[in-house]
Amino acid sequence: MFKNLVRSLIIPLVLASSRLFAEIEYEINDIGTLQTHSSQAIALNNNGQILGWYNIDGSSSGKHFFVRERDGGFHEIPSKENGVGNSINWRYLVDGGKAYGTFDGNANLAVLYTWDQYNGVVNLGALPGKEISAINNAGQVLIKSVSENKNGKSIVHPVVWENGKIINLYGLEGDIGVEPEESYGFDMNNNGDVVGQSVVYLSYKNNTYKKIHAVKWINGQAIDFHKKIPKANKTKAIAVNDLGEVLIYAGETREYLPKYLVRSDGGVTVFSYSLN
Repeated sequence: MFKNLVRSLIIPLVLASSRLFAEIEYEINDIGTLQTHSSQAIALNNNGQILGWYNIDGSSSGKHFFVRERDGGFHEIPSKENGVGNSINWRYLVDGGKAYGTFDGNANLAVLYTWDQYNGVVNLGALPGKEISAINNAGQVLIKSVSENKNGKSIVHPVVWENGKIINLYGLEGDIGVEPEESYGFDMNNNGDVVGQSVVYLSYKNNTYKKIHAVKWINGQAIDFHKKIPKANKTKAIAVNDLGEVLIYAGETREYLPKYLVRSDGGVTVFSYSLN
């Protein structure tokens, strides 16, 4: 949900299909470099709060994180738990003004932290994987993929972490009932719906084929969205909003990937431009 500031700005606009072609005006405010050597915005939430960092002198020790309120109010975020220990990389901001960050210097795990102006820095514990795809307002964390040995076979699949509990999301079985060995979660909305892609095994003329299909997980159940996209050999769902609308890439080449919006009513809107 918060891949970076640019994605945070673009995706909500793309997914608001009911107003997609309406003329929209924006007011642009330059928050400047905060009178420091440099600064950067990392994430933006729906309340106009900005998570970012500034650097006093350009050195590694001069980097400080902050949350800026819509009205210009400014909050410094500690870069370490209780001022000591591991440095925290703050990367996510949800609508309540809560920031999330990780220490991921360990090759095998990431430790999740949260900050808000009332509770300060809180250590939420270790995550089951390092690559976070999204964090929603409920504090659910989508891990893009983890490895698991299941029924004697090594598989890769996304998980949702919530207060130390793990919800495993498994891929599509296809039309022959074979569990896939590979699936990934790319985004999650505030309802806990997850979208991504899954290898799927299909049968045709007594042969088995392996393809990649866009998938949406609702209440942990995988739903194949590939069939909603016409004449596509490969699809992946990259974003989902709180209306349940899903943005899907289709195609095989990086140079041209058609985009489709699957609306909440089941209809499909085609985009002819690129977000790459």
